[in-house]
Amino acid sequence: MREMDLIPEDYRRHLSTRRMLIGFGVLYALIAVALIAGKVFQDLRISTIKQQIETLEQQQGMIVDQRKMIDQLRLKKSAVENQLDFVKMIQHGGSAGQVFLVFDRVLQQQRNKVWLQAWQYTAANLDVARKDDQHANMSVIIRGQAIDHEALSSFVESLISQPEITDVQLKNTTKSGAENSTVMFEMEII
Repeated sequence: MREMDLIPEDYRRHLSTRRMLIGFGVLYALIAVALIAGKVFQDLRISTIKQQIETLEQQQGMIVDQRKMIDQLRLKKSAVENQLDFVKMIQHGGSAGQVFLVFDRVLQQQRNKVWLQAWQYTAANLDVARKDDQHANMSVIIRGQAIDHEALSSFVESLISQPEITDVQLKNTTKSGAENSTVMFEMEII
């Protein structure tokens, strides 16, 4: 006997096409879900990386600030150490030659625009227990000449910028020489 097929051929093609369309639909939906999930995952990754970058930039900014602070503190420490060495030298009866090493540094910067004629160095024994006015008993009085007021001003500024110098007081200035070309001065350095 022969078997009879009661399902029409068009209906079979329709079912086959329908199964294919459902399969493609499911495949399309899976691909769409995968793409959306990938996009969400990428966004989360990007967000995490941006947060890490911001954190690192903040840390870098703090490190730069800390380096600047450390450099400033090193400069302050160096200046304080120089002043301390200078005060210790004076307290222990340091020689005038040591005191004038500071002046020598400054005079080298002036390049023969300022020269010293006379000086008087006074360093009494300092009372170490008195912390309020340690430099009060030490001073150097200098008499000299400068080629002009600008050179004298530059000399004074250079002295003031030295870490070992507490104060510079210009006592007297007068013009002298041919056509009042040079400036005579007297100053006290504390």
